[in-house]
Formats: sequence, structure tokens, C-alpha cells
Amino acid sequence: MESGNADQRRTLGGIGEKRRHRGIAGAFDAVNRDARRARDQVAEGRDRPRARCAAGYRDVGSVVSHDMKVIFPLAGVAILLILLLMLRALLAPLYLMATVIAGFAASLGATVLVFEGILGHQGISFQVPIIVYLFVASIGTDYNILVISRLREEMERGAGSREAARIAVRNAGPAVVAAGLVLASSFALLMISPLLADIGFAVAAGVLISAFINAFLLVPALTAMAGRAAWWPSRPGARHRLAAAESEGRPSVQPTRAPAPAR
Repeated sequence: MESGNADQRRTLGGIGEKRRHRGIAGAFDAVNRDARRARDQVAEGRDRPRARCAAGYRDVGSVVSHDMKVIFPLAGVAILLILLLMLRALLAPLYLMATVIAGFAASLGATVLVFEGILGHQGISFQVPIIVYLFVASIGTDYNILVISRLREEMERGAGSREAARIAVRNAGPAVVAAGLVLASSFALLMISPLLADIGFAVAAGVLISAFINAFLLVPALTAMAGRAAWWPSRPGARHRLAAAESEGRPSVQPTRAPAPAR
């Protein structure tokens, strides 16, 4: 009995190490190899605890892989539909969604660079991609909406694209930066825990990228470059421009005095 428990602890420890194998796909491949080896050993009547643990980790890998394939596109489509309905445009929602995806990729890449390249860890947790994607996609979209909504308001008042972008950054930018710093600081505290350090760093990095690079820099710059084409088929500020054109084209009417009666 003691020998069986020792084998099980050794098995759990060995497979647990594969949770942080270099690269998520590599970790799952290592577990699959263990599962095949364990089945061969069980067929010979040996190492049943290892077979149970390897099969369990293989099931976890299958579930996580399936969840990524389902959640990633569903969340992306839902966010894109919300942006389309809110902005009533085609181009602006597309590059807003592109900045969100780029923020996710950058935060995940920064996490791998820090924990594997600098700190020398064997890998990152397989939970990091799905957690970072959900947080960065939702928070990054919120920050983008805050900035671009302020930008659209200024265009509705008749400002040009560049002027509206400047005003939006000046008015909405500080709120976005402050919110990003508070949220990133909260998630950075998870780095105190060895088990949650990579998740805390990844989410904090994603929040900072979404606030400082995407919402504060990329979104206003792209909108200013795209001009009014970003809002097609809607035309923000069209009524204001029409009213201004009518007021400029209307001839001025000067009051006339009645002629004085002859004496």
C-alpha cells in the first residue's frame, strides 16, 4: 500500500511538472505520450496510478483545447456585433477589434518572454491564454469605446477628424489611463503567489497595453487617419456642416429706411 502511494505521488509530481512544459502544445503532447506509455504498462499489469493521472491530464488538455476553439471566436463575434450596433459604422469596429486582438497577442508574448526567456521557467500555465483573452478583450473594448465615443461626439459638433481625436485624447485619455493603472495594479498583486504569477502578469500587461497603447494612441491615430471614412455609412456631423453651409450661402438682408417725405 505504501509503495502504491509513493508511486502515485511520484506520478503526480512528474506529470505536474509537464503542466509548465515549454509551450502549451508541448505540455499536452507530453501528457499524451505519458498516457500512451501508461496504457502499455497497464496492459502488462503495472503502474495503474500513473495511468489514472495521465488520463486525467489528457482529459484536461482536451477540454481546454475545445474551450479555446469555442470561446475565442464566440467572444470575438459578440464584441464585433456590439461595436457595429453602437458605432453604426463598418470600418471603425474592424480596426477596434484588430487592436484588441493585437493587445491579446502582445500580452501573451510578453508573458512568455518574461517567464521563459528572462526568468527561465519551463513554461506558463495552460490557463493563461483563455483568461487573458477574456479580460483583455472585454477591458480593451471598454477603453476603446470610451475614447471613440468621445471622438464621435466632437465630430457630431462639427470638428474634423484630427481635431476630434485631439479633444478625445485630452478629455477621455486621463480617465482611461487612471482606470488602467488601478486595474493593472490589482492584478499585479497576483504575482505574489507562485501559482498565479504568470496569470497576474499577463492580465496586468494586457490591461496596460489596452489602456496606454490601444485606447490612448492607436485608436485616435487610426481614426484621424481614416477620417470620415471610418464612420461610413453614417455621417457624424452632417447636419452641423449642412447648417453651416446654409448660413454661409444665405444672403444677408440689410434693413432699409423708408424715404423721408418731401417738404
